[in-house]
Order: sequence, then structure tokens, then C-alpha cells
Amino acid sequence: MGLSLSLVAGLLTSAVLFAQAPSSYPVGSEADSLALLGADWHWTEVGEDAQAGWAQVSIFSSVQTISVVRFPARKYHTELVNEDGPDAAVTSVMASRNGGIFAINGGYFTREVTPSTFVKDDGEEISSTSEAEGFRVNGILLLDGKRKTRMRIISSLPSEQSSDAKRTEEALTAGPMLIEDGVMLFDEKQASSSFYGSPHPRSVVGYTLPGVAPKGNLAFRDSSGRISVPEGPMVYFIVIDGRFPGQADGATIPEAAFIARVLGLHDALNLDGGGSSTLWTESLGVINHPCDNRLFDHEGEKKIPNILMVRPK
Repeated sequence: MGLSLSLVAGLLTSAVLFAQAPSSYPVGSEADSLALLGADWHWTEVGEDAQAGWAQVSIFSSVQTISVVRFPARKYHTELVNEDGPDAAVTSVMASRNGGIFAINGGYFTREVTPSTFVKDDGEEISSTSEAEGFRVNGILLLDGKRKTRMRIISSLPSEQSSDAKRTEEALTAGPMLIEDGVMLFDEKQASSSFYGSPHPRSVVGYTLPGVAPKGNLAFRDSSGRISVPEGPMVYFIVIDGRFPGQADGATIPEAAFIARVLGLHDALNLDGGGSSTLWTESLGVINHPCDNRLFDHEGEKKIPNILMVRPK
């Protein structure tokens, strides 16, 4: 897609704004920011002030296929749905049977398709974080407020997760934390591990600050095509496809954080990835390319124990 000089100038400013990081941050360049901001995103309205979009873009010396659903937190009801073990299902089925209109896969789980991290659903603690998950589970997503319209993502170690979720109805732990208070995080101790430093499908949840929005082709446009800046925080569900060389190479954890920052997120948490990574809307179906069937299509969903699901207020 060709860019005019004026658009390039504007995107350069946006690239600096949305990709700021400590000088030691290991991935992502101004060119990568520009590529994301100038990519041919395919935005579709999927609800009131809610959009789904996707793009295939060359960044990090790879090909990334990225799918996004974004919506204003105050206009929608976001909840955790946990149906594990014999009730486990693929994301699209679990969301459909619970009245959802958007959904993304949830947290890590065991071979028995039960959660392996702390989960609280409708006020009940379902599970705790296993010792084996300690190396990556350092964040918690909290849903509270009237009709669960308030989302918070904070750092939380396994020993702290129950107390951090004490005053909330629903909570999901996952990790690692990708962005906290606008700063991309990087764990040098984990950099060489396959989970952290190798490309895989990734799922991410996060939100912007009120009045903050990305620029370029990531800008939020209303139904008339005019650029608008949402007044309140916008929630983002993001899936980065992987395991399809040349079509969707997958991202490392630092690369996922960089993508989330260019999208404008202030806080962001990595969810379960790999074959679980799925992004669904009621109107469009599965919009990413789940890899569990090893085909670059929309059919390769995997059974999971929980999802993050959205319903109209």
C-alpha cells in the first residue's frame, strides 16, 4: 500500500508515540511501527462503536497476520466463562451458547482441559496457579464494577492472586505481562526460552487510556468514515497467528508486546497461545487462523476451559 509524504510524516509522529520503550528493548523499530500503522487493515463494524479488523504485514523480518476486536469498555459487558473438563469447548461454541457477541480464548490449562492458573468465576475461586506455571503467570485480569464494565490488568504473582481478586467477581491469571502503565516489559531471564523467545501464535487482552487511540490506518473511524477518538477506554482482543511460514510466522513475547503498544494499549496481558489462539465474533465467525488443524483457514479451533466473552449491556 503506497503512502503519501504527508501520511508518512504523521505516522512517524505516531510511531514514536506508540512504540516508546527503554533503549534496551530488544525488538521493534520505527520501520516496524510505520508498517503496522500503514498496513491495509480490514475494519468491519461488529457492534455499537465496536470493530473487528485484520492485516497481514511484514515486520520483525517476518510475516505477521494479526486480528483485532476493539470495543468501548463502558458500552459492553465483559465476562469470564469457565466450562472446563467434560464441558470444555472451542471458543466459538462456548461463546455462542452463552450469548456472546465477541470472544477470545482464555488462560492456560491442563491435559484434562481444566485451568492450570488462578480463575475466579461468578465470585467462586475455581482453581489456583500451579507451580509449573510460575515462570510465566505474573499478571491478573480483574472484572468488576456495575455489570463488569470495569477491566483492570495488573502484575500479580501466584502467591498474591487470591488477595488481588478478593473484591472482584471474576478474575483470570495469565502471562507474562506485556505492558504495564504504558511501558513494554522484558524479562531477560526468560529471553532464551522457547516459550518467550520463539515465534508462536499469541493471544492478548488489553486496553487504552481514555481519549487515546492509534493513528494511521489503525485509527478508529465512525460509521461515516470520520476519525474519532473514543472518550473512554477501549478494550482490545488481539490474536497474532503463527505456525504458517510465509503467511503467519508467529511472534515472540517481546514482539507481541511491541504490537500491542503500537495499537495504543496502556496495560496488556498475554493469554494462552499456540493452538488455543482464537478470536471470534457473532457476525463474522472466527476471524483469525487457528492452527490446531495445521491449515491456514478459520476451522482449526481447539477445546479450551475458559474464554473472555463480551455481551451488549
